[in-house]
Amino acid sequence: LAFIISTGIIWETSWGSYGDRDYYFISCTTDLFTEYCRSNDRLLASEHLSLINQSLIHWTCLEACEYECMTKITSQRLESNGDVLKYYGHWPFIRYFGIEEPASVIFSLLNAVYHLKFSAAYILRGISGIKSEIGCHPQIASWIFLYSTAATLAWVMSSIYHSKKTPYATELDLTFATGVLVTGLLVVIRRLMGLRCINYIQGFSLFLVGFFGFAIRAKGIFDGSVSFSSHMYSSIALFVITTTLWCYWACFYDENSLIWTQRRTSDMMTHSKQRRARWLCLLCNIWLLLAALLEVLDFPPIWGIF
Repeated sequence: LAFIISTGIIWETSWGSYGDRDYYFISCTTDLFTEYCRSNDRLLASEHLSLINQSLIHWTCLEACEYECMTKITSQRLESNGDVLKYYGHWPFIRYFGIEEPASVIFSLLNAVYHLKFSAAYILRGISGIKSEIGCHPQIASWIFLYSTAATLAWVMSSIYHSKKTPYATELDLTFATGVLVTGLLVVIRRLMGLRCINYIQGFSLFLVGFFGFAIRAKGIFDGSVSFSSHMYSSIALFVITTTLWCYWACFYDENSLIWTQRRTSDMMTHSKQRRARWLCLLCNIWLLLAALLEVLDFPPIWGIF
């Protein structure tokens, strides 16, 4: 879900914010830049600008000056019970080791590890030849592997983007976010086709449609032919369609009603396992919707971190 909301948040950055147009911010940045940066003495700058002195990521002297002024003005406004301002479309976060949004980076990496765990288990299962339990039906496992791999890459790109927001990092984040959204839609469509569906031509065709749709969208993001607003709306549409289909599967779907399904009791999930899976699916989708509401509220970071 963070990938869908990020399309809207990133789109906003192109318009700037009141904070970076504030007189005190511009004046403060100009003064610091004149004092520490014009001499091209990085040692002098690093002694007075914490972002350069403590950073694991490269920041220019001007960017370090902007961060110093941003944090100073934010602290002053909080002490006087004033509103926190946005700068260049983003809320001011406290940076640790130069990372722009450290909590988001940690959150993204933890999500990447969780998805990577399934991908690694699937690969090891295939290499070893041991039919070990991987938590899903064998007929759908390859599609879940496709999704988990796309999600792993997307969360890694998200962590790069939240470490330092650059135009290239933004394009990577948006592109891989699109990839995981398209993959998620493919998975739910494949699941609705039934566990006993063995028509590989249909499955491969479904994959090709999704892949070429993603490739066209990715090309549009990198060459600038797709606007951020258009990308935002299409991402939201993908999410809504996917969530609706999963909710339909959880509440109303009947595996045995499919005309191509050959019911084999021994091969099908037990009733209790299937009911549990559907409840978990429904709860996950409700959780995603609640998380979306938190993003839509768009409030300043709590304690400058979350």
